[in-house]
Amino acid sequence: MPKPSPILPAPAPKPKKPKKELKRSRDEDYEEAPPPGLVAAPSAVTTTSSPSGDAAAAAAPKGKKKKAHQQLQQDKEPSSTDRAWGIETAPEVSEMLETVTDDRAFIGQTGPEIASMPDRSDKALKFLAWLVGPVSAETFLKEIYGRRPLHVARTDRTYYDGWFSRAEMERQIREGGMRWTDEVDAARYEGGVRTTHNGEGIATPEEVWKRYAEGCSIRFSWPQRRSDPLWRMLSQLEELFGCMAGANAYLTPAGSQGFAPHWDDIDALVLQLEGTKEWRVYAPRTSDEALPRFSSPNLLPDELGRLIGQVTLASKIRLTTRRVARLAVEGGGADGLEVAALYHSAQNTRIYRERDEPDKIDFAIEAAPALEHVLASYPKFVSVAKLPCDSDAQRLDVARALAEVGCVLVKTGES
Repeated sequence: MPKPSPILPAPAPKPKKPKKELKRSRDEDYEEAPPPGLVAAPSAVTTTSSPSGDAAAAAAPKGKKKKAHQQLQQDKEPSSTDRAWGIETAPEVSEMLETVTDDRAFIGQTGPEIASMPDRSDKALKFLAWLVGPVSAETFLKEIYGRRPLHVARTDRTYYDGWFSRAEMERQIREGGMRWTDEVDAARYEGGVRTTHNGEGIATPEEVWKRYAEGCSIRFSWPQRRSDPLWRMLSQLEELFGCMAGANAYLTPAGSQGFAPHWDDIDALVLQLEGTKEWRVYAPRTSDEALPRFSSPNLLPDELGRLIGQVTLASKIRLTTRRVARLAVEGGGADGLEVAALYHSAQNTRIYRERDEPDKIDFAIEAAPALEHVLASYPKFVSVAKLPCDSDAQRLDVARALAEVGCVLVKTGES
């Protein structure tokens, strides 16, 4: 009689690798740390609104915060995302603020239209091109992102229409359910001190607008929870940068400031949707603050780094490109006097643009030597304090006029 075959235990199944998922949610934060390089903006910022008030939304790639007491470890190796963009070394943070003027008559798809398109491999990159245009997406990622602040000055006030508005803020408050501190904050910054004026429980329209009338800045946290356009915007940024993106919306009364100078552990993309606002950007005080992994406390005025982006006598300027401007001496000034006419274009000259009149600035003829000095010095930076003018006021007028139209890069420096 044959022996029965031994009964062997079934082989243990191979352990499955845990499936890593990132579920996009309107309500929940990701617990994924950002890849190296996708870290915070390099400077502290303070804002004050102009007499017309403002409503602005900021969308920012963001990752899990590290506690402030943990030792900072700045990752010097490029991430896989960096390499995909052609970045082989950790970016050097520059203390220059680049201003690009966008005076295009925009034709094509708007940002909300791009974000609403069916998914495709280049959709997020196309969205970024719209967001930072006329700067190309490739130039932004390889030369600006993580390196220096960029200001795009748009003449088309409708460019950002369709994302968010004061009317949308009013609707969200009116429909109820938004809680103080969790989703709504009221803050004021006066005399170097930031104070919070939040209520308790549900924020009613009467409470919110009373605080606004008293000079408080109103901040919405997570407005994309109740706004499909903002949620679509953030989904494109998440797809592009490979990390979580969040949003805040701010409404500040004229002549007021809501928050103290500080820096955050994020890269901030700020859209000025309505009104106007004055921004002051400061250089990092130390190299450890250039790409921080945690947010700062509220900073006092004497704790700030050097102011960048505003031209002072200690600033240095340089043409953005060799052919960005040319100088001519023309008649037609007041009383028939000659003027120094600076013709300029900060746009990509390889793209045909039909214009009725060229862009130019008329300077007093006395400014011609200073303008010639700036044009002839490219690609070197020149000190504003050493421009060949009769007075410091004239030096500042020339430098600020060039910076305002985006003809020059500005960096802090000793005179």
